[in-house]
Amino acid sequence: MIIVWLFLKNYMKLSNDFIPIAKYNCTNILNLIESIDASTWDKNEYRPSQDVNQDVKSIVFVWSYITDEDYKNVITVIKEEDDLSKEVWKIAKLIKDKFAAKSKITKLFLAKLKPNGFISTHTDDGNLAKIHRCHLVVKSNDLCIFTIKNNNYIFPVGLVFEVNNTELHSVMNNSNEDRIHLIVDILEE
Repeated sequence: MIIVWLFLKNYMKLSNDFIPIAKYNCTNILNLIESIDASTWDKNEYRPSQDVNQDVKSIVFVWSYITDEDYKNVITVIKEEDDLSKEVWKIAKLIKDKFAAKSKITKLFLAKLKPNGFISTHTDDGNLAKIHRCHLVVKSNDLCIFTIKNNNYIFPVGLVFEVNNTELHSVMNNSNEDRIHLIVDILEE
């Protein structure tokens, strides 16, 4: 019985493909994103845009490396400095508050999937299997398909959900517009 408890404590395995958490009005964050210089998306030094994420650009606010098994070296890249970062942090804290009192944000970033781009099928493992991976759909449409275990989902703008990132998942943006999600990883301590 102790072995089962340790396994459950260290790995976040959802029984569903995703769990809806909340709804959020994305008008302000979307307006702020659309007002930034396009080159801001090219300044990412942390999240690699290769293989799985080759069609994704990111603005990273908090980062932790997959080799940091216990999340001892979480890096705050962008603090609450301007209107966009203040809005991102406000949303992240609201999402974090849905979990245990002793929890922390281990990753926080905006992810922009280009028009007609894709995120190839993969699972998140290593320390990513220990966290709650939460998404806020900031910009999307009916042609953006999120697939989890061969089940296709169209998530509406404003939905905050936790994805079962330990199962095979992928994303297709079949539209001519960017798809933008705010991704917040939460570790319950």
